[in-house]
Amino acid sequence: MAAIMPNMKVGDIVRTWPETMKVFASYNLNLHCGGVHSLTYAADKHGFDLETMLAELNASVAGAVGPNSQGPLVRSMLRTAARSLRGTLRPETSSPPERHRMEKSS
Repeated sequence: MAAIMPNMKVGDIVRTWPETMKVFASYNLNLHCGGVHSLTYAADKHGFDLETMLAELNASVAGAVGPNSQGPLVRSMLRTAARSLRGTLRPETSSPPERHRMEKSS
């Protein structure tokens, strides 16, 4: 059974399976419209063969473990981001500024 169906919205597909962005890019499709349109609409509007596009999209997610699985590119980007952030996000050790302290009632 195919994971991606013609009535699914482009934005939902990309959020669920980021690896599909390569397929959309090969059709010169982007998310400038916010991804609110269905595959059927996108194919009709831009003159693509819906069945071919569906086959390519489903092939791109065939190796995925499930929805929201992270492809190698996404995992690599996340590792790089984590490395660059190490040491920059530390809990604040100083006391809050004077204006944020609550006054003690006598």
